[in-house]
Parts: sequence; structure tokens; C-alpha cells
Amino acid sequence: MAEGGLLFGFELADVLVAAVLISVVVLYFHAEALQRRRCPPGPWPWPVVGNFSALGDLPYRNLHKLAGKYGGLMYLRLVISDFVPYLSFITKLQGHASKFSKIRDVSDKLTADFFDLDSHRNNYKKMKNDPSYVPDFEDVLMETPFENGTNLPDQDLLKLLQELLNAGTETSSNTSEWAMAELIRRPELIERAQTEMDSVIGSKRLVEESDIQQLPFLQAVMKENFRLHPPAPLLLPHESREPTELLGYHFPAGTELLVNAFAIHRDPSVYDNPDSFDPDRFLARPHVDHMSTSDPYELMPFGKGLRMCPGYRLANTMVALMLANLLYVFDWSLPEGQTEVDMTETIGISVRKKQPLFLVPKPRFELSLESVAEN
Repeated sequence: MAEGGLLFGFELADVLVAAVLISVVVLYFHAEALQRRRCPPGPWPWPVVGNFSALGDLPYRNLHKLAGKYGGLMYLRLVISDFVPYLSFITKLQGHASKFSKIRDVSDKLTADFFDLDSHRNNYKKMKNDPSYVPDFEDVLMETPFENGTNLPDQDLLKLLQELLNAGTETSSNTSEWAMAELIRRPELIERAQTEMDSVIGSKRLVEESDIQQLPFLQAVMKENFRLHPPAPLLLPHESREPTELLGYHFPAGTELLVNAFAIHRDPSVYDNPDSFDPDRFLARPHVDHMSTSDPYELMPFGKGLRMCPGYRLANTMVALMLANLLYVFDWSLPEGQTEVDMTETIGISVRKKQPLFLVPKPRFELSLESVAEN
């Protein structure tokens, strides 16, 4: 009798647990359905983890595929454990927590050593009254009072400097590497760029910033490279501060907006053969300007509007000068025995080649030290 009662007790407990779980799931899906009723279409989110798994290793490519099913405006529910503490176990189970922590610690130490705020601050105090001393950006940040009248704490200052350093170095070098990878697969394009620079620059010197505007084919190469390989294909996230109505859809306050520039740049209704590297498409469409803050929107590697990348002019100039001088001063070839270039992508701070590009340079002419120093 006792055994039967015990068995019945366990069965009743199991039924109650199952009923509670089913009720929670039903309530979750009901609440989700109510919230999504006026939201754009999109894949149905899983409880707890949402649509995070749909992003995969290359989110911009997977979102591009999802757009083929749900349209150009989609709604996804993404959950990240850093912002939802009780979900931190997900990151731990994936083995990412300790890796991220170590990378962060190493990165923070490198940043602190690189900028050396104490030494820089002491030097600034000594030199700031010297008329010949020109303050740099670090000086300005250290001395500028913020809303509460105090200076930015050193920890926040280092984080800001770290972001500026990363955004201004890796993105530019990766963009230049992608351009060289595309061009080495089309040697005739390198020859065209060199011929153009030979006719414009003439003398054996480095390409200067003032030369770039006279090199339309080089500019077309730049645009095509930014089209196929935007450094940040999902641009920077934006957030709605209040509930918003757009195109008949409702966006709750706090909704994050991601713009998939990768998908926009490969729209077959705008670009013929969108996956091919073809600079001539921009010679035929000179009005398409990736540096414009407004229309046209079919090319937007830096975003658009008031909140586009604040360093877009510097980044464009750096990449243009780097690429122009690499092509003008050197001929390039693949290493002996190599006939193909691996174009597989991976994501770091920006999208980069998974396998580094190795090329063999051969000087086209000799540069005097004087001409290099002048540049």
C-alpha cells in the first residue's frame, strides 16, 4: 500500500511539474505571439536563447539568407548573457567565458602599456604652456570636463582610446588586404590602375592625397572593394529610445536596429552579377558615393546619416593611399606554386580573411630616400 502511495505521489508530482512546464511554454508563446503581432516577420525565437543560433559564425551572410524568406525588414529576438546575468551559464557551457576574460585582460594590459596615461599626463603638464606644443587627441580627452564637470576616469579613457585604435587600424588593414586579394585574382585590373597612376603622377614618387581625386579607376576599385567587403557588414547598432511606428510595424522602446550593408551591397536588382569584383560598374555610375551621408543608399560601408562612422573620411584616405602606393611602387605576384587565393571570411573586430594573404612584391622603380621623406 505504501509502495502504491509512493508511486502515486511520484506520478502526481511528475504530472504537476509537466503541467507547470506546459503552462509556462504556452504562456511564453502566447505572449510572444501578442508582441510579434505588429512586428515585422521573422523566424520564431526559441525560449531563453531567442534567435541567437540563427546568426551563426557569419551573421551578415545568414541574415542575408533569412531575408530571402522573410523580406528585407525582419524581427529577431537576440539574447546575450552579458546583458541577462541569469543566462551567463550559456556562455560558460559554450566555453567562451574564460576565453573572453583572458582576451579582455591581455587587451586591457596592452592598451594601458601602449598609451601610458601617467607618463602622457606628466608630459602634458610640462609642455602645455609651450607655444610650440600641439596637444594630441589623448591630451584633449584627459582635459575635457564632461556633463558632471569631472574628467573622464582613466579606465573609461583607456576603453575609448582602445576602441579608436582598433577601429582605425584593423579595419583599414583588413580592407586593404581584401582589395589586394581581389586584384591579384584579376591582374589586368592591377595593370589598369598602374597605367592610370603612371599617366597622372609621372615622376617616381609616392602617391599623395591630392592625387587620389585624379584617379577615377582607383576610386572605382575602392568603391567595389567597399561594396563586397564592408569592414563592419552590419554597421553599428542603433536603438530606439521610445516606441516607434514605421511602415505599418511597431517597434518597442529599446529595439536594436541592425542594417545589413552586406546584403544591400549584393542586391541583384541594383547590381548585375553582385558577387563578382567589377570596378567598371562604378565608372558607369559615378553618382554612387560611399562617402555621402545621404542618397544613394546602395553603397554604405560607413553607414549613412548623422550617425555614420565618425572616422569615415580618415579611413577612406588611409586605405586609398595605402592601396595606391602598393600598386604604384610594386608589381605583385602569388608565391611560387600558388595559383589560387583563399577568400574564406572570418570575423574579428571587422571581417577579415581567414587565411592571411601572402604576395611577392617586385619594385617597379627605385625610390630615393628624399622622395620618401617628402611624403
